[in-house]
Amino acid sequence: MNSFLSLLDKDDLTSQKWLDAGCGTGILTRALAARGCKVVGVDASAGMIEVAKSSLSDHDHASVGNPVFKVVETVERLDFEQAIFDGVLCSSVIEYVNDPNEAISQFYRVLKAGGVLLVSVPNKRSLLRNTQKLLHVILKNCFRIDWPAYLAFSRHSYTYESFSRLLRNNGFAVTSSTWYAPYVPNFIPRTGLASSIIIFLARKESP
Repeated sequence: MNSFLSLLDKDDLTSQKWLDAGCGTGILTRALAARGCKVVGVDASAGMIEVAKSSLSDHDHASVGNPVFKVVETVERLDFEQAIFDGVLCSSVIEYVNDPNEAISQFYRVLKAGGVLLVSVPNKRSLLRNTQKLLHVILKNCFRIDWPAYLAFSRHSYTYESFSRLLRNNGFAVTSSTWYAPYVPNFIPRTGLASSIIIFLARKESP
């Protein structure tokens, strides 16, 4: 979580309105709210949203700014008005949607001019991820073992260049990025081969 939100450390988010697109159980939603944001968390899973709502009772509402959680059909079709959010957060969601381009287009639509998108995607060049994918194929085909299970649903991965291009094509300018490698020792540099996830911070440009 710290790695994901670290790209926002220099920004004052007080009183901003943010969307957590694909919020899951609301961990990052609450972390954003704790920075002074008004946050709406949406997810396609009603079960996840119920957990997110119930978890608010375990926290000090004053410190997390009472985030709002709601179910949506998909982040590719958001029922929010145009240009109402200062920021959109989307963590580990793009890899599962049918049409990533449509999801990014929706984020652009609901963001105000100059608004920011904080988004993470799987690194296509990751040695660890590619090893897991190979192992997943072997285990599933030879032993009918679906492990790692998430790879059965993961549809998209990107290089830094390919996702930067997707963002540019949808009106965003990349302002910063970082590599995330949760299973790699700290003494190993975070690079395109060592990291499993790429995190981008991008700004909505004027049409």
